[in-house]
Amino acid sequence: REIPFLAKKGVLRTLSINSVFRHEQEGEEIFLTIVGDDITRRRRMESSISKSNSQLQDLVDNTSDLILLVAMDGKFIFVNKAWREILGYGLDELASMKMEDILHPQHKVEAEAQIQQIIEGASIPNFDAVFQSKQGKKIFVSGSVSCRFDNGKPTSLRYILNDFTEKIRAEKAQSLYYSIANWTVVSQNLDVLYQSIHEELGKIIDVKNFFIALYDQNESYLYFPYYVDQYFKGNVRFTRRRLGNGVTEYAIAANRPLFLSTDDIELLAKTNSLHLYGTTPQQLLCVPLRIGERITGIIGVKSYDDPKMFDERDLELLEFISGQVATAIARKQREEELNKYLARLNAIFDSSSHLIWSVNKNFQLTSFNKNYANLIKNQIGVHPSLQASAENFGWKMVGASNRRILELKYRHALRGEPQYFEFKIEQKTGSAIWLEFYLNPIHYADGIIKEVSGIARDITRRKEAELSLRHSEELFRGIFENLQDIYCRINRQGEITMISQSVLKRL
Repeated sequence: REIPFLAKKGVLRTLSINSVFRHEQEGEEIFLTIVGDDITRRRRMESSISKSNSQLQDLVDNTSDLILLVAMDGKFIFVNKAWREILGYGLDELASMKMEDILHPQHKVEAEAQIQQIIEGASIPNFDAVFQSKQGKKIFVSGSVSCRFDNGKPTSLRYILNDFTEKIRAEKAQSLYYSIANWTVVSQNLDVLYQSIHEELGKIIDVKNFFIALYDQNESYLYFPYYVDQYFKGNVRFTRRRLGNGVTEYAIAANRPLFLSTDDIELLAKTNSLHLYGTTPQQLLCVPLRIGERITGIIGVKSYDDPKMFDERDLELLEFISGQVATAIARKQREEELNKYLARLNAIFDSSSHLIWSVNKNFQLTSFNKNYANLIKNQIGVHPSLQASAENFGWKMVGASNRRILELKYRHALRGEPQYFEFKIEQKTGSAIWLEFYLNPIHYADGIIKEVSGIARDITRRKEAELSLRHSEELFRGIFENLQDIYCRINRQGEITMISQSVLKRL
């Protein structure tokens, strides 16, 4: 056994007893001979090592780094507290698990390739991998991995890793935010925009059940332009649903992000007399879509199977992108409405029997329809093009004598004065056509006039009829004025409506 004793000057030492001899003589005192070793230094070293090990264990267990030792067969030798907390596994569960069980299936091949290179002696400064937690979430890690060799053979792998899942998540959220803005430009239509949002959001959180609901305060309907649900096949697009008393309507009225469990939903249904459509999810996250203070709809995700699928960070992510989503949808809706309007306008533009065109301040063509192009092509043999000078096209048709007049008409229109006039155009065939022109200033939102619209129509038949009538009238007038007979026309009221000059001369 060991005995502590106080040496000279109060120094405490420790003696390890090897043997004790008893000496006893009759009538004399009893003596003990103690034979032992001074183990004071050894005990101090052991205490120091124990203290150091304790401090090291405390450091390993309380560091934010993920530290683990793994045998060559993949079994866990040691994992620290941080690793267990982040991955969600207990020590009893790890006893039957291997490294391959925690590698995320989507990234497993890349991670195993890196591990094999390290075992073969390669140096990888940054080991990157994706683990899968007990709850099925992706854990992005990066750090160092070293292989221990005994007698030239690999015996174990030591991992010291950092969890940078939140950094990756933040970067992806930021990327998603800017991508939504970009999709409003590149997406062909709203359906493509919705699909893009769904796919990109799926890179950050589980979006197996994802929906977008749109709401118009002026209408009594709720629109579901995008609705993906595991209880429906594929992507279901509801045209609209009359506003009722469902959870979506409640979320709109609440005007705030909602994180609801099954119990929360059932309690809301009971206390607010809500109607529950379909299967009640284990979790429902929904965030209002706002433009300014106006709510335009809801964006949401559901989980039917896992009550711990989402957390508050997922709700924050939806809230982070909701404003951009609302703006993107509104812009795309306006674009589609504008495209429809332009399509209708273009149909009218090209199907009109009139010649239609527009010219800017530099007298460059900014638009024209088929009739205008066909007339120019027939008259001067060249097809007009946008931004080309109108002087080289339309003005050539009216002849040199009328060009100055036409230019003045355009300049008056650019000053805000609408113009109406008629021109006779000589054709290549030798015949002439008459065109009726309207030049109107195009006023922009700020009131500035930068363009003039032109509309012309062929009035040749009318003009020929007018000229024929005028010729007939002139011929009749010449005959009538030189008539020697007495001629007088009187209506039923006895009023004279026509009388010849001969009557006036006689009377």
